[in-house]
Amino acid sequence: MLGRNHILFNLSTFFPLLFYLYLINYPLIYIYASFLCIIAFSNFPDIDIKYRRGKILNRIIYLIFYFPFVILALILKNKRMIKHRGITHTVYGLILFSFIVSLIYFSISFYLPSIFDFLILFSIIFSYILHLLCDLITAEGIVLTKRRFKGILITGKNDSIYTYIYSFFQIISTFILYRINFLLIPIIAFLILISFILIPLTIKDLK
Repeated sequence: MLGRNHILFNLSTFFPLLFYLYLINYPLIYIYASFLCIIAFSNFPDIDIKYRRGKILNRIIYLIFYFPFVILALILKNKRMIKHRGITHTVYGLILFSFIVSLIYFSISFYLPSIFDFLILFSIIFSYILHLLCDLITAEGIVLTKRRFKGILITGKNDSIYTYIYSFFQIISTFILYRINFLLIPIIAFLILISFILIPLTIKDLK
């Protein structure tokens, strides 16, 4: 899936939750921070290719942030995972990312407790998870552990329209439920997410 579609998909997924939190008077500063984290980390798993070439700064970013994943691949004795949609697109990469981010976040929060909020940490980690789910439903697919999961979306072709349709459902359902019963917003949003992940996988299996 294209990078811009990853961002749109993630924002559309979080929109119902952030809107719900706004309705129950959740602190706006954390909602804004969550929004920025979603944009910043929606494409983080693509660190394996995004900054590999180009300017020196890009290469430095690549070496710093991708290095832990390279070490993990070597520990797992699987050098073939050091590639695009490799180690960063596995459950192992997700666990490593979650551990590092949590460690850094809790360490900073220990000295600056005022910045701590679970929503921020959740937004960062779940943005990573959503990226994997989106790549999982593409025709190329990803190997989460040992099995490769594939869908029917083709990057650069039908992934954009699929993301637009998904975004439409999430946004429209949120405003409809706002009029009916806003307490249902997070539940329905989650069901829509699950449906749009399972549909491409199911169609692929039926072929």
